[in-house]
Amino acid sequence: MTAAVLYDRRSGEVYRAGPSDFEGLDDQLRDAALLGTSFSDAAANRTISAVRLGSEPIASLALQGVAMPDSVLQGVANLVAIGLERAKAQDLAHQVEVARQSEQLRTTLIDAMAHEFKTPLT
Repeated sequence: MTAAVLYDRRSGEVYRAGPSDFEGLDDQLRDAALLGTSFSDAAANRTISAVRLGSEPIASLALQGVAMPDSVLQGVANLVAIGLERAKAQDLAHQVEVARQSEQLRTTLIDAMAHEFKTPLT
């Protein structure tokens, strides 16, 4: 492969690797991610494929380079789907941990304030 572009449908982010002349595919990438379709441009050696998690398209992947069989392309797309889901799970775990720490800090602060209010009265 000489270039790759990944469009993540959930975040709307486009990630690029390779030469800058692999531009102008954003609309096709969005269509592939929304509709679950694939495109191929044999003249430019480009392939755009939907990345699915189960039956739902979650992203799209554009590859430029030597043509590869559909089974290889689907295998790459499956690995990308697994990676995207793992990253999403890690982000969610991080958010849960931040919320837990925030709640712990709030509880500690309220306990300290309650202690300070009670101390002068006794």
